[in-house]
Amino acid sequence: HMIWTIGPRDSWVLNVYQRRLLAICSFSCLGVHTLLVQSSPFDLKVPVVVQYQDPHIARASTDGFVKAVYVHCGQRVRRGTLLLEIEQPELLLERDRLQDQRELALQCANQYQLRGQLALAAGQEETATRLQRQLSEIESQIEDLTVVAHRAGIVTTPRIDHLQGDYVEQGQELVCVSDP
Repeated sequence: HMIWTIGPRDSWVLNVYQRRLLAICSFSCLGVHTLLVQSSPFDLKVPVVVQYQDPHIARASTDGFVKAVYVHCGQRVRRGTLLLEIEQPELLLERDRLQDQRELALQCANQYQLRGQLALAAGQEETATRLQRQLSEIESQIEDLTVVAHRAGIVTTPRIDHLQGDYVEQGQELVCVSDP
């Protein structure tokens, strides 16, 4: 303040001290601005790929159409939460056909036993057992048509809501649940 008011001004011309004060203030402001705006020369930019640890990727167990999607990208889910459902009508028809064949084989085995034809009855019971194994495999495939979260986390699959109505093939990635 004393330098600025050091003497009377005759005109608009500043004296040496006032010019020096303006120069120091201007360079100080410019230096502070440069330090605040410019990045540090020690600051390194390194390209990085972020991967979630231990992601759970649900894949389609069989071919079919996505019937319904119950989650969206970025949603936090708990373990056991229903994520989506796949529709496979051919698998349901195959299950019904195998059930009918198994019931028919059991009825034939009963009739053969009543007639005393034990060898034929044993053959029909063996057929019913084989059909029961095939039926249990198809039942497990039908259970896999409803996709649930096997862990708690965040749904990281982009555009998962656009899957509804799409055809998916066996092994195709449907949804990924990760914990950041």
